[in-house]
Amino acid sequence: MKRIFISIAILIASFASLIAQDVVKGSVIASSREDLLTKLPSDVAYFMPEFTHAYIFYTNGTKFEADLNICLVDNSVRYINDKGDTLLMANAANVNKILAGDAIYQQLNGTFVHQLAAYGQTSLSEKKIFNFKEPEINIGFANLAPTSTARAYNAEDHDVAKGYGKDMEIDYRLETVYVLTHKNKTYSCKQSSFIKFFPEKKQQIKEFVKKNDIDFSNKDHVISLFLMCTEK
Repeated sequence: MKRIFISIAILIASFASLIAQDVVKGSVIASSREDLLTKLPSDVAYFMPEFTHAYIFYTNGTKFEADLNICLVDNSVRYINDKGDTLLMANAANVNKILAGDAIYQQLNGTFVHQLAAYGQTSLSEKKIFNFKEPEINIGFANLAPTSTARAYNAEDHDVAKGYGKDMEIDYRLETVYVLTHKNKTYSCKQSSFIKFFPEKKQQIKEFVKKNDIDFSNKDHVISLFLMCTEK
């Protein structure tokens, strides 16, 4: 009986570990949104592991190169100037793609995604969704306690400039999801989406998903399925 209990516990721990790979949660003490950016772990605040020399391609055809990174807190592009200062790049909304070594980051509907594999106009990409909760200090004419209410934010609906006026605990959550992209649209990474873009392999997709127990939130799983779909 004891052995069975230990085995179940190991399975539960393994399952929790798999979930933890896609969702990171935590909290920091900060006095402003800009301050929040400096307090977060770098792998939570930014898309790339580190600031990297890259080329930015704008929608109007122009390009720019610098040591840069994509900020997940406000979906902005930050770069390091000649003096070593980290600056906010203007007109980030007009960025089409960023090429950093072999990595390609594309901006779709105001959000950057990291391309993992591509076939024609269809690609498999990684998307990171950053959310945080901050206390609302003043509502209307009422001066409420900092912990009385909270609002949730994500990179698509807030800026990073707001100051809180005092140090506060900010809870954050970073989720990694996988999407299929086609032209300028994104689609949830699921069996029906793969069939939509690879209809000639409908039966093979169903068999592959069932045989390999494909988890659409697992990076290796979705890449293997995408590669199978693009095999000739």
